[in-house]
Amino acid sequence: MPKIIDADTHLIETAAIWEHMTEKERVHRPQAIELDEGIMVPPIQAPMTSVWAIDGQLYARTNLEMIEEFSGGEVKPGALGMTDPDERLKAMDLQGVDMHVIFPSLFLALAPESPAVELALSRAYNRFLADRCSGGNGRLRWVMQPSLKNMDETLKEIAWCKDRGAVGIHLRGLEGNRPVDHPNFYPLYRVAEDLDLPICVHIGNASPAFRQIRRNTEDRPSRFHMSVPTLMSFTAIATSEISTVFPKLRFGFFEIGSSWLTYLVVQAHKVRDHRDRKEFTQSVMRERNLYVTCEEHEELPLILQYAGDANLVLGSDYGHPGDVDESIFVQRKFLGRRDVTDEQKRRILSDNAQALFGLS
Repeated sequence: MPKIIDADTHLIETAAIWEHMTEKERVHRPQAIELDEGIMVPPIQAPMTSVWAIDGQLYARTNLEMIEEFSGGEVKPGALGMTDPDERLKAMDLQGVDMHVIFPSLFLALAPESPAVELALSRAYNRFLADRCSGGNGRLRWVMQPSLKNMDETLKEIAWCKDRGAVGIHLRGLEGNRPVDHPNFYPLYRVAEDLDLPICVHIGNASPAFRQIRRNTEDRPSRFHMSVPTLMSFTAIATSEISTVFPKLRFGFFEIGSSWLTYLVVQAHKVRDHRDRKEFTQSVMRERNLYVTCEEHEELPLILQYAGDANLVLGSDYGHPGDVDESIFVQRKFLGRRDVTDEQKRRILSDNAQALFGLS
């Protein structure tokens, strides 16, 4: 089996990241606060007593030791926070994977109003990961965090990040109140295409409007609320001019599974005729350079009939136990399946991720 790539893993942001702020930026440093009672704060779906105060807003501050306990010891705090990269590499050896592609956690929902705050936090995050992944012999790769309120600075930052191991640019399903096909993002896409970096759309959002409608009567967000913005942006990219304006630009959609693919493609294009829906779905993904993370427990033989095996990748969601699987051993489970061919396994575990992240 060629190099196995875990296409969706996470770190939990800790105070160590903010040490990479400049002296001038430290006025924007997130403050850790402990509350007497739990409250609902993004992006977590349960009341939190530990929070970050950032630009006048509160966000979840996850306890790494609790994740270690919840994961049965499979996820260690030093690996999860990337304060001990060697611990992360040990976990990868145990997991049976050759490379982790690392996404954030706090930044899945972070939406400061101040451009200065957004720039300071994103720069600190990028510098922290560039530093902590530098000793991994290419096994630790990461997705850079842009500051969309500071586009000129971000366009310069992208090249800096790629030179230091970044393999993608992170966007949420909604940035502000806009899906990711909005022309405001075209300068970002132009640089991404020139540098051969994909746009990595992970579940989460930074939309004030969507947050006003996403809760139920108990004021508690659901898993589905996290996924909807990403599905909206997939639909936007699958039907917009993006693939014509930026024909070499790749998009990945992370942590929403793949069972929805055929329905969404057919509905988005209003397919009401007798064309081959399987071939049509594959052609849309292939021609528009769209990649999707599938999940090990899905009905993959059926999904592969429609999506094909050239645009699916696999991620364990390492660091967020229980979101995708109860264990970090997703790739091992996938390798053990008897209803997927060895060639399909190789493509999903290795070839497609290399193509998506420009590692070929």
